[in-house]
Parts: sequence; structure tokens; C-alpha cells
Amino acid sequence: MSQHSTIPELRSRVDDISSAIEAQELLLRDLYSQRSEAQHRLNSFLDPMARLPLELQSHIFLQVSVDSNFEPNGLPMVLLTVSRMWRDIALSTPRLWCRLVMDSLPRGPDYSNICDIWLSRARSLPLSLTLSGSPPLEQSVQDLVKRYRDQVASLTLKLAPDENDNMLSLYLLFGPDEDSRLSSLKVLSIAAHEVAYFGGVVEWLDVLRAAPALSSLTLQNTLVDDIDEQVNSQPLYLPCLETLHLGQFFTGIIGGLEECGTSCIILRHVTLPALKTLSLSNHDIDDGELLAFFSRSAPPLESLHVTIPFASPEPFVSRFLGLIPTLTYLKLCAVADDGAGSEPFLPFLELLGNSSDILPKLCRIAFHMDFPVTVDHEKVLRMLEFRVFSCPVRLEGFSLVFPNYGAQYDYTRYLPNPHVQSSLRKLGDDGLDLHWGSAHQNLL
Repeated sequence: MSQHSTIPELRSRVDDISSAIEAQELLLRDLYSQRSEAQHRLNSFLDPMARLPLELQSHIFLQVSVDSNFEPNGLPMVLLTVSRMWRDIALSTPRLWCRLVMDSLPRGPDYSNICDIWLSRARSLPLSLTLSGSPPLEQSVQDLVKRYRDQVASLTLKLAPDENDNMLSLYLLFGPDEDSRLSSLKVLSIAAHEVAYFGGVVEWLDVLRAAPALSSLTLQNTLVDDIDEQVNSQPLYLPCLETLHLGQFFTGIIGGLEECGTSCIILRHVTLPALKTLSLSNHDIDDGELLAFFSRSAPPLESLHVTIPFASPEPFVSRFLGLIPTLTYLKLCAVADDGAGSEPFLPFLELLGNSSDILPKLCRIAFHMDFPVTVDHEKVLRMLEFRVFSCPVRLEGFSLVFPNYGAQYDYTRYLPNPHVQSSLRKLGDDGLDLHWGSAHQNLL
């Protein structure tokens, strides 16, 4: 172009070059797109996954993720970044997104938003949520649970120690209104690392009433406030609950027990006709309340783990065992010694060793000691021989577990005399699964 070109000519030249650049850029973008599509098709031919039906592809992804820790930074999120095909498979597999662990809470609203996107990919499938962190739960987490509460089938709360001993409310998660329904909830587990204080019994019953399909409930290291709160209703009937774990498992010193009770007090207010597995630890309901619960529920109980006091009277033990004739596994735990040499296992040994009508289906027995207690080894042997040789249902296993004092402790002091040892070993040779020692060491 001439040095004497006019301004209009120069402007026209700039416009022409700009148009040519735009045309080339469009062509370049189209070429990039074509190359990407060709590469995608090539990958599809080379990737063996591409030759499988979508249902089988999804099944493989589910197998890869089944044992993974489901967190926003782990599987299945990483599957979205491998290739376009893998991303499409992952997003077309709702079951990949049905489980979510939200840990180290609180994390802020951005984290909750990511979790919301995760759960939305599960579409309408039942959800399994685990929330782990320090109470109280932040508002964004509470809102997330409420948003999906009709879809949540399993909810686990793992509560870290709370230095302020805040009183927690289940209403924050599930809502206090009568229209709150937890229609899909089948498994509810609330466990505190040390101890968590919750509202009154009415609040617990409201939540249980809203979850008619609940089949498993665990309340561990949870204290219930206002244990004398008036409940103006008949015992709550929960027809589907089959597994129940209640009580205080933390062995530290907890203050304020005069004002609170362990979660076992819920047994005063429920009827559980389908109950098969029950665990009660450090329960603070009296013998009469426990008998009343079993009398009105008449459950087909198969497994029982219960903490026993220093010395239960034999008439109570007889009535108690008589109410659960379907039991196949009995675990008794003695947690303390009254200093008077009482034998907490004695009434059970007497009854189980003299009548096959008591727990006629029993095939496994376990005695655990958190602290040293007196045990009559001769009576243990007689009970075992009776249950092995004289009952219609043969006893298959027995364990007597001592307190755990560490690997260096001399546990041989807990061994019975040589005659009893020899007889016990003969029972073992005859097929009885026998453990006599600490949790990690069998002395026989």
C-alpha cells in the first residue's frame, strides 16, 4: 500500500485484515472441534469400556466405588475428569451418587453447595448420609438434610466433643412441624465421641413417629434431657424396628447425670414387636420398666447385649429371660465391681445351667468384664456341659473376656484350676467354640 494512502483506505485495510483473522479463527475452532471429535471416536475404539453396553459400564463403575470413602474430593468425582465418555457414564449412573460422607464439619456454605450437586445426581434414589464434625451443625448442612429428608434412607451423625456442652435438637435436622415426614428413613445412627446432650423424650418420639419405616436405630453416648418429662400418649408403636443399640458406651466420668438419662429411657415409651437385635449399655431404667417393655413388645429377639448390675435377683432374671425365648445369642457385660465380691453372672449361670426351658434356642453366650468381677468357674463349667450335652439346641460357642490391661499383663491369674481347664479343653475338642482370656488372647 502506498505511503500516500488516505485514512479511509487504511481503515478499510484494517477491516479487511480483521475479517480475514475472524474467518481463520472460525476455521481454526472448527478444526479443533473436528480433531476433538475424531480423538473422542478414536478413544472410543481403543477403550474397551466403549464396547460394553451402558448398563455394564455403570455396573463396573459401581464396583470400583463400592468400597470407597464417598467424599466430594474422592470417588466418584474423579471419574468425571478421565474422559468425556467416563463423565457421561458417571452422570448416567445415579447409584454412584447415593452415598455421601460430609466430614470435618463445619466447612461453610460452599462445601454444602457441592454436596447438594452431588446428591442431586442421585435423582430419586434413596440416599445414605454421614455427617461428622463438631456440634452444632451449621445452617447450610441443616438446610441440606431438610431438603433431602424425604429421600434419606440412612443417616449417621458422628459428633466430635463439644467443649460448651451445647444442648442439641433433632428438630434442627428434621423439622418440628407435624408434616415432617421421614418416609424413607430406615437406618438412623447418632454417636458421640464422648457425650452429646439432646432435648427431651418428646423430641425423640416425634422423630421416631415421623419415620414409620425405621428398621435400625443406634444412639450411642447420647444423654436425654428432662428424663421426667411427661409424655401424654400410649407407647409409640414402631412395627419395623428390628435393630436397636442404646446406651452410654463412654467410660469417662460424665457430670449432670442427675438431670439427664441415657438413651435407654426411650424403652419406657415404645413398643417394638419386630425387634431382633438389642444392645443396652449402662442403662438407667429399672427392672420393672425393662420387663414392661418386653411384655408389651413380645419381640422375636435373637441377639441381646446388655450391661448387668452388680447382682440381679434371680426372680427378675428368670422373668426377664422367660420373655425372650427366641434368643440365640446372649452377651452380658459387667462394667464395675461393688467391692463386696458379688457375682453378677451367678443368677444367669444358675438358670442356664439347670433348665433347658430357659432360652431353649440359645447357641452362643458371651460374658465380658470391663472391671475384675468374681466368676465361679465351676458353675461356668456345669452350665456349659448342660448346654452342650443336655439341651435340644446344642451350645455352639462361649467366651469369657477379661478386662484389657495390655499385652504385658499376666492374664493367667484368671485361669480356673487344672481340673476345670482340662474339662473346658475337652468341650473345645468336642466342637465348642471356646474363648477364655482377653479380647486379643485366648488362654485355653
